Amino acid sequence: MLAGLIAAFLVPLFLSVISSDLMFRIGTNWSQVLVLFGFCLVASMSSYRFIDAISGQVLATVRRATEEAKTGTAEIDKKLTRLAEQVELLSKQIPKEDHSRPG
Repeated sequence: MLAGLIAAFLVPLFLSVISSDLMFRIGTNWSQVLVLFGFCLVASMSSYRFIDAISGQVLATVRRATEEAKTGTAEIDKKLTRLAEQVELLSKQIPKEDHSRPG
């Protein structure tokens, strides 16, 4: 019974994972409330499989996001390195002022 209750409470997470906007469309639309209730009922009836599926989807999403972040970080590092090299080249082209003479 506890697993069924937990599964029913995981329905909003499930809807988020599948990019559903049902939670935002509910408002006072009773047909949408019944759809949400149906999802919760199905989730509670197959609670262990539902919880296992949701946890697998969430972990896969986290792994994908982590890989995308690593890829993005590597690209940013490359761009920063190129930018630093360009700044160094430009700084060598700018003549240095002689500040040793008193004004």
